[in-house]
Amino acid sequence: GATGGVQNTYGGSFTAIGDLGGSSISTGVYGQGKDAASIYGGYLYAVTTLATTVAYGLYVDIDTSGAGSIGTGYAIYIDGNGSTVDYGLYQAASFNDNYFAGNVGLNDTTPTEGRLTLANASNTVPAFYLTETTATTLGNGANTSGVLDLQSTSLTTGNFMNIELNALTTGAGINLSHTSSVIASGGSLARISSAV
Repeated sequence: GATGGVQNTYGGSFTAIGDLGGSSISTGVYGQGKDAASIYGGYLYAVTTLATTVAYGLYVDIDTSGAGSIGTGYAIYIDGNGSTVDYGLYQAASFNDNYFAGNVGLNDTTPTEGRLTLANASNTVPAFYLTETTATTLGNGANTSGVLDLQSTSLTTGNFMNIELNALTTGAGINLSHTSSVIASGGSLARISSAV
């Protein structure tokens, strides 16, 4: 490894290369120096020069065999870090999609209430906060879905949206406010319509 200042430091670097000569894996430890621009606990890179059906940058599986058993299994477990800006998970490619087959819990380790569960015990931080800072026109020939779009094409019975405020003593169940001059001059703050 390097003995002076280095650009990148790796705990381990693994590269899988698939070509006509077969597959190979190279490993190594680099940058055992004083200072580093970037430090990687592990670096994985997959590249191929052939037509490939599926490629995985990282594939993790947990299984048992025979009489084996697992109490609690973590396919990926991310602990905290001592960084000034500490991301647990960061995706840089904005064109990538993300898929979760099971339930997702935010501040909820047992998200059994729905596909997405947000648990919040704070009186100062909202459980869900939505802001749109780039859209300038929604409607009039543009995207008419709105900043927040809720749709159901198959619900025939029940409540599409249910809001319960069993402990509310002050405030409002729904608060709508505006600073728009368009609304003040004749626009609508809220509109409810039905095609039936």
